[in-house]
Amino acid sequence: GETYALHDGRRLTYRQVEGSFSNPSAAMCEKTLDWLCESARLIAAERARRGGGAAPAQSLLLELYSGNGNHTVALATHFSHVLAVEIDRRLCAAAEHNLASNGVRNATVLAADSGRFCRSL
Repeated sequence: GETYALHDGRRLTYRQVEGSFSNPSAAMCEKTLDWLCESARLIAAERARRGGGAAPAQSLLLELYSGNGNHTVALATHFSHVLAVEIDRRLCAAAEHNLASNGVRNATVLAADSGRFCRSL
């Protein structure tokens, strides 16, 4: 497995699926996760400041093409629930493992084609 240290103090561990995409640079992956989490925090703060929407504790995230849950695990703390959609069942299994091993309980992995899922909404 791989472990990433985020600026907020979390250390996230991941199981990767051989032959599937993952960021080959651990440092770049950490920077990406930090940027995504900071962006989610800033968007939520701006929405709260404007009084225009749900607070972070009441917001939802739909993540398409979620892979092994790399972003899902990091971002879940900023949302009340995350729905991660991924077509590859091996990646879905890895995502479920990664969510559990990082103590994430507010995310669901759906094995489905992201395009078809969006057209069904």
